[in-house]
Amino acid sequence: EFKVANPVENLTLNDALQKNNEAGSLSDFHQKRKIESIKGNISLNQKFLFINNLFDGEYESFNVALDELEVCQSFGEAKEQMVKKYLPKYKWNLGSAEVEEFFDLLKRRYN
Repeated sequence: EFKVANPVENLTLNDALQKNNEAGSLSDFHQKRKIESIKGNISLNQKFLFINNLFDGEYESFNVALDELEVCQSFGEAKEQMVKKYLPKYKWNLGSAEVEEFFDLLKRRYN
């Protein structure tokens, strides 16, 4: 049986891989880590997705929303801002993939 060298514990390769899967992948880690800026962590694809699907193509409204979010002190405050101001205006479907992705970014900012 193949063993993985580990000074703390002797794990089989299978055990080590299982433990790694339970801990999550590197991409999971990066997708959940805290970010300092929302604007600086939105990919070009996400930007187009959010502007077109959440802000009805209104680039300026999207930028104003991001500026407002950056000064919020908590996820709760940021979410409340979005739900009160932008959800009714743009009729967001809270179950949509775009809204979930947008709120995931907010969570990472205020994690």
